[in-house]
Amino acid sequence: RMTAPFQNQEIDLVLGYGPYRADGSGLNAFIRLETLATASLYLGAARMGLAYMGVGRNLAVRKDKLIQVLESANWKSKGGDDDEIVQRIATNKNVETVSHPDSFSWSEAKKTLSSYLIQKRRHIEASEFYSLKAKVIAGLFPISKIALDISLLIVFLMGYGFGY
Repeated sequence: RMTAPFQNQEIDLVLGYGPYRADGSGLNAFIRLETLATASLYLGAARMGLAYMGVGRNLAVRKDKLIQVLESANWKSKGGDDDEIVQRIATNKNVETVSHPDSFSWSEAKKTLSSYLIQKRRHIEASEFYSLKAKVIAGLFPISKIALDISLLIVFLMGYGFGY
């Protein structure tokens, strides 16, 4: 499923989804929800011609393009190399996404909050190399979610906290 888009010679990069297996814990449920939200953003942006990131465990790149990127003298990333590969290769015409369940690359989520936070810090540090457009796209969801949460809290407090 992940390599089928390469039948089109214009496609250089294929982005897929890498969900985590459920283990019944609250942290695991949170990580899986956050992973789904992140995937919705990067896959949706890619479908609009605005690819900015990918998940290394489910990313396919034409070999010649990957070699070209890896041999470049100005490689920036110490971590987040998957995102940098996407940033360097993606155009609005050469990226395809695959979201069929058979294409998912399942893995185990972090088991402790501290290990999860270390992983998230690495992901955030990798975004340092995103283009301004990619930073805006990646930042819109968390900002809008915070605004929605605050709005709902205000509505709740106005309805129940002030006797309306």
